[in-house]
Amino acid sequence: MKPEICMNGASPNNKPLLLMDSKQASTKAVGK
Repeated sequence: MKPEICMNGASPNNKPLLLMDSKQASTKAVGK
């Protein structure tokens, strides 16, 4: 997963659920 995807997930256009998912995905990506 590229960091750009995380940035898009933080966009206000996306739903809050997607925001939470993007945060978890970014955390996993950073952890690895």
